[in-house]
Amino acid sequence: MQLQTDIISSKTDSAGYTHLRVRRPQGFDYVAGQYVTLANGNEEKPRFLAIASNTSEAELLFVSRHETDPR
Repeated sequence: MQLQTDIISSKTDSAGYTHLRVRRPQGFDYVAGQYVTLANGNEEKPRFLAIASNTSEAELLFVSRHETDPR
């Protein structure tokens, strides 16, 4: 299944982790610990990221050790 969404925010904390928050696509359900393949339009290959947000949240949070250009 392939879905598109909008980036809400992207920030890097002092420990070097990137926090990427995106809108949760309508009808997208998941269980704790599940991961997704995330492809940004300007990246050469997709990334596999675990979902860090609660299943009840309207936004999806991904936290990783790579930099993400939100453009």
